[in-house]
Amino acid sequence: MALKNILRAHILPLRNQLDVCAKENAEQLICEKLIHSELFKKAVTVMSYMDFRNEVPVNLLNKSCLSEGKNLLLPYCVDQERMVAVSAEALPDGNDKDRYGIRVPGQAMGRIVRPETIDLIIVPSVVYNRQCYRIGYGKGFYDRFLSSVRPDCIKIGVAYELQIVNDHFQEDYDIPTDVLISEKKVYYHEHCKVRL
Repeated sequence: MALKNILRAHILPLRNQLDVCAKENAEQLICEKLIHSELFKKAVTVMSYMDFRNEVPVNLLNKSCLSEGKNLLLPYCVDQERMVAVSAEALPDGNDKDRYGIRVPGQAMGRIVRPETIDLIIVPSVVYNRQCYRIGYGKGFYDRFLSSVRPDCIKIGVAYELQIVNDHFQEDYDIPTDVLISEKKVYYHEHCKVRL
C-alpha cells in the first residue's frame, strides 16, 4: 500500500501540469485508437466516464457512442463504497454531479444499469503499470465494480504515457484491464486474448 501512495503522490502533480494542448492531443490519439478498434465496433453497451481531476478526456469517444447508437453508460458513486453504471442518453452538462463532483446524467439513480450488460468498459486511473494494473484515488470503486462485470467484458484502461510506470504494485485483489492505451503506445495484459 505504501508504494501505491508514493506513486499516486508522484504522478498526480505531473498529470496536473499537462497543458491544454497536450491533453487535447492525447484525447485525439487515444480516442481514435479506440473508435477505430474492432473491440469498440462490436460493443453494444459501452461504459465510459466523464474526465475528472485532469484524467484523460474521452469526450470524442462518448460522442461517438451516442452518434453510433451504442448504449453509453457512465459511473455514478452512490455512496462512499459503491459505484453503479447509469445510462446516458446525452453527455452530462455539468449541472448534475455525484458526491465527488463528477458529472453525471440527470436523474442518475433512475438510470442504473446492471454491470452484466456491459460489453466494453473504459477505465481511468491515476497510475497504471505496463502489466495493465491500476492505482486509482484509493477508494476501491473500480476494483469492486470490475469484479461484477461479465468475464468476457473487455476492460480498456486509458492514461497519459507519463502515468505508466514499471513498478509491480499490484495486490491479490487488484483487477487488471485487458488493454491499456496511452497517446504513444498500446499495452496488453499477459492473459489478454484480444487485440485492438
